[in-house]
Amino acid sequence: MVVKGIVIVNNMGTCRIAKFYEPVHTEGEEQPEVIQQLVVRKIYNQICSRPDSFCNYLEGAIPQLDKCFENVCELDLIFHSDRVHYILDEIVMAGMVLDTNINNVLKATRDMTKLHQKSLSKLNDLVQSSPSRLSPSQRAAGHQGGSPF
Repeated sequence: MVVKGIVIVNNMGTCRIAKFYEPVHTEGEEQPEVIQQLVVRKIYNQICSRPDSFCNYLEGAIPQLDKCFENVCELDLIFHSDRVHYILDEIVMAGMVLDTNINNVLKATRDMTKLHQKSLSKLNDLVQSSPSRLSPSQRAAGHQGGSPF
């Protein structure tokens, strides 16, 4: 199965996540961002006009996001978009469906989280062992070596 893109919108039609795996083209000379916004708007209108009994592939990813975020909400999509993209990349990469098994996706996500925590721990140890590498403003603020992002 080839996926051309993944779009997650809220109930008001605001796009929260958009990943296109193929370029979006039109006959005019509009910017790609404008064209993508038009595509998102068309997708939203089509989804709103369909019967509630219809389901699509993307809705199958929501239970996986629910498991990873313990009941996903719109704020998770906004403030943890890096994790959402990682989870979606475990499911679809370059338009090809890789894995839809929720257990495999959860395992990969847990492994990624462990690696991230380990790297933060090493960074924190490095910062605490050599305070001379901190800038004066970081020393004054009592930098604790949290996330580098």
